[in-house]
Amino acid sequence: MLAALGLRVVGLDVDAAALEQAGRKARERGLDARAAFRRFDIRELAELGEMFDTAVDSLLFHALDAETRRNYVAGLHSVLRPGGRLYVLCYSDRHVGPPDVPHKVSLKDIRAAFAGGWSLDEVLATSSASNVHPDGVAAWLITCTRR
Repeated sequence: MLAALGLRVVGLDVDAAALEQAGRKARERGLDARAAFRRFDIRELAELGEMFDTAVDSLLFHALDAETRRNYVAGLHSVLRPGGRLYVLCYSDRHVGPPDVPHKVSLKDIRAAFAGGWSLDEVLATSSASNVHPDGVAAWLITCTRR
């Protein structure tokens, strides 16, 4: 989607099959010149060797335990230029089941994760589409700026 808007995109994942599927879709849409996909462990972002103006996290943040989340956010800080923007979509503790969803994030968790080196610009209550929950999953859309 972002490559279709004319942006250069680097997608990271540890799952080779997911990366192959993303690459195939980019080629089919004529976007392979704008979209690159790399097998990379997000827990090592500080070692990526690239800098970006913008980063997008779609449904990863909430799946990390507290320590991994701290390291991940520090890694995001290291790959974003000062003034760079981060957009995060994560499950919210506002969600009620059944069935329940794992790893729900509270506003307190969000504030703690982005306390150092970030401006927490906006946290919007939203919903995320789901194959399991026909009405979606309560989520947060977080916007931060790297200081």
